[in-house]
This record gives sequence, C-alpha cells and structure tokens, in this order.
Amino acid sequence: MLDSWGGATDWNLIRQASGQASGAEHDVAWRKLVKRYDVPVRRTLRRLLRGDPSADEATDEFFSYLFRERILPKADPEQGRLRCFMQGVVRRYVQWWRRASSMPRGLADIDEVDVGSDGDGEAGESEREEEMLWAEAVLGHALERVESASRRDAELLVRFYGLGGQPAASGQQLAEALGLSTNAVHVALNRARERLEAALLAELREMVFAADQMEDEHRFLISRLLAAHPGLLDA
Repeated sequence: MLDSWGGATDWNLIRQASGQASGAEHDVAWRKLVKRYDVPVRRTLRRLLRGDPSADEATDEFFSYLFRERILPKADPEQGRLRCFMQGVVRRYVQWWRRASSMPRGLADIDEVDVGSDGDGEAGESEREEEMLWAEAVLGHALERVESASRRDAELLVRFYGLGGQPAASGQQLAEALGLSTNAVHVALNRARERLEAALLAELREMVFAADQMEDEHRFLISRLLAAHPGLLDA
C-alpha cells in the first residue's frame, strides 16, 4: 500500500522498517523509507518552522525521532490513510521540537503535545499546504510511471503544463520543437493525459487500504491537482 505524500512506500515496507523483519531487511527498508519521505518531510518542516534558527537541525533530526520513538509501529492501515498519519506525526513533532528547544533536551514529553494547539487559521493553512505537497508527490510518481512507458508522453505533459517548475509551452511551440502539426500535438497530449490518469489511479490503488476510500481519495487528488494545474486532468 503506497502513500505518495512521502513517496512510494507500501505497508509491507512500513512493517519491515518498523522492525518486523530481519536485521538486513530492516536496514534496507528503513533506507528506502527515508529516501521516499525525505523531500516532503523537509519541505513541510522548514515551512512550519520558518524563522526558527533550528529548522535545519529539526529536519535532520526528524527521522531519528521517528525511529527512536517507535512511531511507525503505531501506523494502522485500518485506521486511515498513511498520508494523514504522517502529516499528523510531522505536526506533532513540530510542536514537540518547539517545546524541547525552550528547555533542556529530553525534558519535553512528546505524549504531552497537543497537535491541535495552534490557531485554527494556521492549522488549516498548514493542512492545505501539506495536501498540495502530497498531491504534487503523487503526480511526480505518476509521471515516473508515464515516463517508463513513454518518455515522449511524459515530456509533453511536463512541457505543455509547466510541471516541475518549468515554464509552460504552447501547442504551437511544441509543434515547432517536435516537428509536428499543432493538431498532432494535441492528439498526443490527449493520449498522454489518459496515460497519466491511469498512472494516478495505479498510485492510489496501492495507497488506499479500503476500497470505499478509493473514490473519495481520487476526487480529492484531482481537485488539488486541477487547482495547481488547470486542464491537466478531467474534472
């Protein structure tokens, strides 16, 4: 089961990284998990701790905290999406870090932290930004799937919609660059969008534990991606 907020991490990997595996398998699983979650975790922590001079130290320490406090074994696939679980862990960690940094390290108890103690406006804004990070991560992994099947389709999507921070190119510009007619470019884009939609669904099927969550999670993902990239997908 995959959670693309932080990368392609299935529940079997979570269990292995939690210690339910032999030493060698555990080490491999832990390295894979850190690699997949590192970017979104760092972005979220640096955003939440903006202005805090210890922000970089906090991001470097997060995965040690995750391991030391045995957080992963608490993740239960039957209790909700791993995306939500990890976002809650990050917010709780930020609260703990702020408290711990104001007293001798080790005296702040993570279990005493109230993740809802921030103002509603700040918490709501943080959650929305975390949701967009998750949606962009899902999109990134789906694009990797598209590229493995057709590098050209992935290139068309990236260039036409300006994904990954690139400037968007018009159909005419792509036609000139690729030596195609404008109509051929748009036909190719339609095919690429269909391939992308299939890749997104494949990501979600691995991520969602319960079948009845699939439709809601798909609708949620599409709404976030369309807000950032109009026209990329069918509403």
